[in-house]
Amino acid sequence: MRQVVFWAAVAWLSVVLPSYGVDDSTWFSQLTPPGPAAGASPVAQSADNGLCPECQGFGPCLQCCRVWTVDAGAVVLQRSKPGSRTLLMDAAPPTGAEVLNARDFHFGTEAGPALTLRRHFDVCSVEMRYFGVDDWSRSVGPLSTSPGIYVPFPTPYVDTDGAYQITSGYESDLHSLELNFTRPLDDRWGFIIGYRYLDLKESLGAHMIDVDVGGTTITDVGLATKNRLHGFQLGVGGEIWNVGGRFSLEGTLKAGVYDNLMRGNAWIDQELGTSWASAARTHHAAFLGELELAARYQITRRLSVRAGYQVTWIEGVALAADQMSTIDPGFAAAMNTAGSPMYHGLNASLQYTW
Repeated sequence: MRQVVFWAAVAWLSVVLPSYGVDDSTWFSQLTPPGPAAGASPVAQSADNGLCPECQGFGPCLQCCRVWTVDAGAVVLQRSKPGSRTLLMDAAPPTGAEVLNARDFHFGTEAGPALTLRRHFDVCSVEMRYFGVDDWSRSVGPLSTSPGIYVPFPTPYVDTDGAYQITSGYESDLHSLELNFTRPLDDRWGFIIGYRYLDLKESLGAHMIDVDVGGTTITDVGLATKNRLHGFQLGVGGEIWNVGGRFSLEGTLKAGVYDNLMRGNAWIDQELGTSWASAARTHHAAFLGELELAARYQITRRLSVRAGYQVTWIEGVALAADQMSTIDPGFAAAMNTAGSPMYHGLNASLQYTW
């Protein structure tokens, strides 16, 4: 349902929004400095004003004279909380009590780089954009269980004797690279078609210390997933509002259906006893939508500062916590591909055009 709403919004914006905004002549006239005497040539005017001979001002000048734009900054994003899923119990159901749930991991905000390089042509522009966050990481513990431990893999790991002390950790990484072509719809809005590659990796593990009569033994259990999405996307982007020249509000809306190559691993590593490990691999279609709203302030004709808010949501990916009841460390493995994480937060950058 979210995909249908998103694509409807893209279609609506591409038709309706270009008709909104302040007339160029109004805000351009406020920025154009007084020129030389009447009858002076454009070259003479540019020499007197120190501005572009085509339009001598902010905004419109960049439309006719710009060739390259580079945007360098950072994103500060929060990953959505994992869905509810039992990870550890102190005994087998129905009598066992839950010790650890995936929702116990509260991911905070993490920062990463955001870079855009854009080449402007007469009838379109081409941009390459990257952003990434290398490590959302949360840990839970130490936790205590008695009289044993139950790990709900498809073939459960069960110990009914020892008293356990447990420390668990969850990590997640996200990296996105895009190549987009933008064709103007008018002087403010453009239609976007492009290619995106996205890498999403997660790992979840528990370090369990079993204090027995004969000493201390250690068991490690874990799950890991890797998603590689690639495919085409469509969207619309441009200027939503302008209050008179230097300050403007911009928006971008993009979405696509991607091929997702997924890999998953599960393992039980025992200091005493048998260890098991298995791996799974599959393809699946995934959806990705992204919305960004940003304010831009033009410091000089070439330099501006930009800050905004972005939301990226994905459906159809393999998340580490979701594999607990799917990937079996000791036998043939399948994968849960129904993950739908969301990443949202702030971005800020300096933008230079020449």
